[in-house]
Amino acid sequence: METLQDEADAGVPYAIEALDKASTEYNEFYWWAFSELATERQIGMAVGAIPCSAIHAFCDEHRITGYERYVFHHCMRELDIVQRKHIKKKSDSAAKAK
Repeated sequence: METLQDEADAGVPYAIEALDKASTEYNEFYWWAFSELATERQIGMAVGAIPCSAIHAFCDEHRITGYERYVFHHCMRELDIVQRKHIKKKSDSAAKAK
């Protein structure tokens, strides 16, 4: 699976939308963090959300506190939602094509 950064670089609309939701000032760090956190997903019948515990652990490890922690958590959630919507849409389209 390509990373969101790869897809944004390729001009994929959902990835660009997700990119707009992340703070421009922290853009590279947020993309890197999101790529790292995406490895914490549980995979079952569908792609699961990034666990809150993984986001909190990441914040602890990188000493992200206070308001910055709130913003970081919100951005990771938004990026996660946009990516999962895209994956579902792609999966639904593939199922209809069969």
